[in-house]
Amino acid sequence: MDTPFWTRIDRLNSFNHRELGSKDICFFLHTRETHRYNEIEQWSYAYQTIENFKISPAALQSNPTRKQYKERAVQTIADDLERLFRYVNPDSRFLLVPAVTSKSKEDQNYDDRLVRVCSMVAARFPNVDSFEMLSAYRTIASAHTGAGTRNVNNLLSNIVVNTSIAIRNYNSVLIFDDVISSGAHFKACEAAIKKAYGDDVLVEGIFWARTASWGESESL
Repeated sequence: MDTPFWTRIDRLNSFNHRELGSKDICFFLHTRETHRYNEIEQWSYAYQTIENFKISPAALQSNPTRKQYKERAVQTIADDLERLFRYVNPDSRFLLVPAVTSKSKEDQNYDDRLVRVCSMVAARFPNVDSFEMLSAYRTIASAHTGAGTRNVNNLLSNIVVNTSIAIRNYNSVLIFDDVISSGAHFKACEAAIKKAYGDDVLVEGIFWARTASWGESESL
């Protein structure tokens, strides 16, 4: 996969993504600064889009007027992801898989925002399919409240894999998530798919944004 707009995470921009290895293939579009504000316009755009994208079902119930902001963020991210697929090989087939969330489907606050984006994009390309392959066995602490439990093994133990799709019909499985931080979430999703289908399955990551801290730029 190659595109002039999306960037592959490599040794020059992987400081924050400590769980990723040199063989991992992951792409991002925006950078969400967490401690630096000298690029305030870009930081603000990425931050606000993600915040709106993550508006919970409970928040929408208490304040329905916020729905327009969430819908705008969903459309923005879907449009950006569509632009990525305009530059991939049209002869290759891709399976777009939304990353597992911290909420189980039985949770009243389960949010299908990632599923919606993947479905919207797959509907626009004949060589891209979307499949909700991964789900959470139970609700766990979200990334910003449960950092101590967000390691690969703990996350992996909570992932249920739907193996009803013929994954070998695709050249690549693309795990989509809105933001990548340490990379533990992606690695757990990747490990779950490989455990179910075999280590030779090509799994790549696509993230609308990645987190970057003040310390990252100082280390380069």
